[in-house]
Amino acid sequence: MRVQRSKLAPGMEVSENVVHQDGRLLIPAGTELTARHIEAFETSGVLAAEIANVTREELEAQANLPELTKNELERVHGRFRYVDLEGEFAAALLEEIVQRERRLKAQGKERS
Repeated sequence: MRVQRSKLAPGMEVSENVVHQDGRLLIPAGTELTARHIEAFETSGVLAAEIANVTREELEAQANLPELTKNELERVHGRFRYVDLEGEFAAALLEEIVQRERRLKAQGKERS
């Protein structure tokens, strides 16, 4: 299953090679992710990875983050009002921003 970077967690196993945008191999298939791998994905521009043996239900259960309010969602979507969200990159970027907003809210560091 393809999992967005914001939902990756240490202990997950990648089922396909993870490569940098320039084609360099970052980690090979079969590697168990660590926090350091996930941080490297962020700096390398990796938006998602193929993960072995994980279901959508498991991902949702591990998220355990508060729901965004309608106002918060509108603020996030407002940043994309002129972007076609049907594209894979734009959708992944929007998902990343929503997850960041959720993490900030969970930490009590909401943006005003």
